[in-house]
This record gives sequence, C-alpha cells and structure tokens, in this order.
Amino acid sequence: MAVVTLLVLVGTLIGGSAVLFGPQLADDLFNREATIGSSESDVGSEADGPAQDVLTQFATALQTGDVSAVAFAGAEPGVPAAELSELTQGLGSYELAVQTQPVVMVSETGGQAPISLTWTFAGGLQWETRSQVVLEKADPAGWQIRWAPSILEPSLGPGDRLVRTKLPGQRASILGAGGAVLVDQSERVVIGVQPSRVKDLSSLAQSLQDILGVDAGQVTDDVQAAEPDDFVEVATLPKADYDKVRDQVFPLPGTVFRTVSTPQPIYEGFARALLGRSGEVTADIIAANPGLFEAGDIVGLSGMQGKYNSVLAGKPGLEIGVKRTAPAAGGSTTTVTGLTTTSAIRDPDEAEVLFRIEPTAGQPVQTTIDPRVQKAAEDALARVDPRYENSALVAVQVSTGNVLAVANGPQGNTVNNAMVGQYPPGSTFKVVTGYTVVRDRQGPDDPIDCPGDVTIQGRTIGNAENEVFGTIPFHTAFAHSCNTAFINATRGFDYNVLHDTSAQFGLGAGYDLGLDAFDGDVPVNDSDVDLASAAFGQGRILVSPLSEAVMAATAAGGVYRSPQLVTSPAPATPQTTAPLEANAAAILQQMMREVVTDGTGRAVANVAGGPVSGKTGTAEFGNDKPPKSHAWFVGYQDDIAFVVFVEAGEFGGLTSAPIAAVFLNDLASG
Repeated sequence: MAVVTLLVLVGTLIGGSAVLFGPQLADDLFNREATIGSSESDVGSEADGPAQDVLTQFATALQTGDVSAVAFAGAEPGVPAAELSELTQGLGSYELAVQTQPVVMVSETGGQAPISLTWTFAGGLQWETRSQVVLEKADPAGWQIRWAPSILEPSLGPGDRLVRTKLPGQRASILGAGGAVLVDQSERVVIGVQPSRVKDLSSLAQSLQDILGVDAGQVTDDVQAAEPDDFVEVATLPKADYDKVRDQVFPLPGTVFRTVSTPQPIYEGFARALLGRSGEVTADIIAANPGLFEAGDIVGLSGMQGKYNSVLAGKPGLEIGVKRTAPAAGGSTTTVTGLTTTSAIRDPDEAEVLFRIEPTAGQPVQTTIDPRVQKAAEDALARVDPRYENSALVAVQVSTGNVLAVANGPQGNTVNNAMVGQYPPGSTFKVVTGYTVVRDRQGPDDPIDCPGDVTIQGRTIGNAENEVFGTIPFHTAFAHSCNTAFINATRGFDYNVLHDTSAQFGLGAGYDLGLDAFDGDVPVNDSDVDLASAAFGQGRILVSPLSEAVMAATAAGGVYRSPQLVTSPAPATPQTTAPLEANAAAILQQMMREVVTDGTGRAVANVAGGPVSGKTGTAEFGNDKPPKSHAWFVGYQDDIAFVVFVEAGEFGGLTSAPIAAVFLNDLASG
C-alpha cells in the first residue's frame, strides 16, 4: 500500500463560491484569531440567534449519533444520517461531546462555526478533533446545516470510514516465591473471516472444515449474517497449533487473523481457585464497570487474576484510522490557492492512522506461593477418595508467615475453600485449648480423667467411638484426643479465655493477604455447655484451612506471624508478630510430637524429611444421626506448617493424616 501524507483541505461550496480551510486555519477559527474577509458589511460578524440555535440542535443530535431530525441544506432526507452511521460504525461504542463556537457570517446567506469533538471510548480513552460546520440560510427554510464528513475530522471525505483499534497493554505475570512465574501470557491465534474479502464462501467454508474441523454450515451462516468488514471468528488455536496449519489456512481468500495473548498458569489446573482464570469480559462485568470494558476485552474473571486485573492488565491504548475511498488509478494532484493536496492509489481495506495512544504494560503481582510446594499439595489431594467432597491443603512457612501453597482438591469447584471455607475445626482446636491448659492450669504430666462421657448442664458429651482411657497424664489425653479430658481440664474457665487465646494463634486476628480469606471465628462462650463444646473444637467455632495452617505455624515457631500472600502490590497492613508464652509453647510442641509418635497421627510417623508434629481432628457437622464429620490434620515439619482438610472425610487420623504423608514425602523427594 502506498503511504500518503496529506495537507488536507476542507472545501465547501457556499453561495456558488469555494470556501477552503486548511488544518491550521481550522484551529485559528476555533480560537477566533482569524478574520474572514468579504465585501458584505455583515461578513465577519456573529450570525443571528436562529443560526446558533440550528447549530446547537445539530451538536446535540451529533452527540446522540442520530441526526435524522436535523435540517440539512442540499441533501436528500436521510442521507446525512446514513452517511454518519456508515462513517462511525467502525468506532464501536463511544460517547461524543461536542463544543461549539458562535456562528460567523461569511456571506449574506452563509455562516460557519468552529466546533470541537471529544470522543470517549471504553477505559476513558479520548480522541479530540476540531473542525468547521457550514450553515446556509434560504427562504423559507431558514438556517440549515451543510453536511460533510469533514465535520467529524477535517481530513474525512465522502465514502471514508473511521475505524478504531483497541491496543491492549502487555499483561504482566503473577509471580511466586523467588520470582517464579505462576501465570504468564500464552499467545493464541484467532482465525476469522472478513466477508468483504471472500471470493467463494462455499469453498472457503468447506476448506476451513477440512483443515480446522469446524462446521462448514455454521461458518456459512455466520459470514452471511455479518457486515462486510466484520471479523467473523472461526477458531482460536495456541500459536504452536496454528503454526502447523498456517500454510493451509493463510492463503484462503477471505481469512483474516488476530494474535491474542491470554494468561495461562504454568500447567493446567495449577492453583486454579487461587490464581483464578481469565477470558473475554462478561456482560455482568461490563455492566458493573460502566465505561471501563467492552465486548472482546480479555480480563481476569476470578481469583487473583480478577482481583488484580487493573494491575496486571496495565492501560490499553487506542488507534483511530480511516479507510479511504480508493481514488482513480494513478492518483491525482490538486492545487488550490497555493496549497497542494496529493492522493495516491490506496488499498481500501487498509486504514490510514489518524491518531494513536500507546498502551501501558501491566505490573506483575508478586506472591509467596512456592511452585514446588503447591504442586506437592495438589498431587497429594489428587489421592483423596472421590466419594468425599471438597478438600484442601495449605502450607505456611513457619519462620516468615509466607503462604507457600493454597490447594483445593479436584473434587471441589473453583471456589477457593482453602481460604474462604468456614468449618468447625474439631479436635485440631485442642492445639489452642492444650496450650491454654498448660499455660494457666496444669502441667503435661498432671493427671486428668478421660471417661467415656461427661454431663454438663444436663447434656451428655462423649468421646469418638466411645473411647475410655481412665485417669491419664494430660499429654497422653492430648495425644489420644480425649474430648472428655479436655472438658474436665477447662471446667471453670472464664468464658473469654479460649476466645482471647485463639487470637494469639491468629484465629479471628484479621489478615491482610490481598485476597479474600476467612481468619476464623471463636466466640466468647456463653454457657458451660458452650465452653465444654469449644474445648474440643465444636460448638460455634469456625475456621478455614488457611487459618488452621496459621495456627499450626504459630505452634511450631512459638510466635504468631500474620500470614503473607501477596507482597506486591504491598498490603496496606504491615505484618504483625506476637510471641506465645515460651514454656507453654515448648510443652505444646512436645505434645504435638507425641500425637505422631504415640497417638492418633501415626500415619506421618515415618515420612521422609524429618520429624513431624501435629494434631488430628474429627469435626461433626449437620443434623444427620449419626452426624457426618470433617477430617483434619494440622502439623509441621522443619520450617513448613500445613493443614489437610477433607470435607465429610470422617476421621482425621485415617483420612487426612495419610494425605499429609503423601505431601511430605513428595516434598522430600522433590
């Protein structure tokens, strides 16, 4: 295509003479610094009120995009409205603001006025143009507008068509620990058809079916229903797959192509509920964010990709072009009053760029997720029996509070239950209760009664599977998870104690992770029965798998560190730390180790990677008789604290602890 740079002239006939304006003169007129000479005494003065009223009516109509009610001089009814629609169709959705200046007389029956047009597109992108409106006065019609495409932009002529291209910013990556890429751009090629380029639709549709496997009939229907210059999408292929068929598809008359980049995780399904997904913007998102998005935009739809879409996406750019009407072969040169405009042969399907705003690249989102730990967590959850419902595994670094893995099992959906789920913790809450008891009441070797059941205010509460251990040391009651021993150990506690102490382990303490998370809810007890139930993690207590992992990390390090997940953009609230009482924390760690060596957590006793400490939990829920139970195991090994949760998984020691063993063995081997 020949590239043409023009000094454009706007020419309009008024009263039989040509009035010509170059771009600089248009600006001068708008700023009212130019004087237009004429032999008539009123030339150069402002026109009467009716002329200004007609101009105002036209400007208002132009803003709405419907000028059908405007009176135009020398034009067949409906023609200017049709030309305006054709001229601007390629701009898509926009808002137009028109500012006018007073009409200035250029003859006894002619006037003109500078106007400015501000076009606003999705994302607030704007294009401003300045031009002239010519008016004519004739009896009995009075003042009328002389329609010309140059009203919209001085270089436009009959048959020209404006086109807009949105230029997306380079979408940034979501990063993990050490800068590892978790989500990055994946290049894909969209194969389409432009109806105006098609020579033989039947042959084209059949070829596309043979090469791409698409339905030839559907392609035919879609192309026939489209406008001549529409992009009719046929198929979208990863770049590598497109390269395999390029030589077959590219030469087909009528095919057109777009290259798009869509965010993809490092492997299919990786941290899917946490990182989320991206795709074409939905109607709901467009409606909820007026003026920000438009159909076809690639946006984050869920998870981190949705929450941090504006950070990752950057700012789009904009290109306004014009598809010119191709002049006669050989082009032409016209000289008017010493100014020259030159045209040459153009490809009418190529747009000449009038205006461009460069896009701005997005910024990466930095997280603490460790890809190796995340993969081990997901591989472990893949072993969960499919008959169970949702499952989750969360890992937290003890020394930093960094969240290393947030995994949701394959049986679940895309909801991030690992962070937002709300479940009773069952006996894993004995980590908090056990710490409170050895801090405030008795030593680990002091005896405690563990009967089969106890009665509190007329309510009888028993042990799992009706176990009876008699009088045993408190540390043994912890290792074997005796509910009745913990009820006896907490009799007479102040109703605030478990609530206050749980906050020292992060439960209900408030997190600023950069993503929605449930930090737990441990209400102040309101009765002896409520206190008894809370002692072993039932009653009204609710936690998430994440909050349980934070609790385990606090127990492991003897210090509460508020968890960290998204570190850039930086969280609004800085990390907080608070130590536990040192002696009680050391005893708690010994008791959690005994759970694995001699108690209910033996499933992780012989894993690779070093000694493991932990606590099992079986949490009843619902109204079934007998009630169903969630299965929990919280623990730590070296600098990694973790939780395994299986919804309705029955027993923590039998269901969740073996999954923890798989996780730890995978970590050690990786």
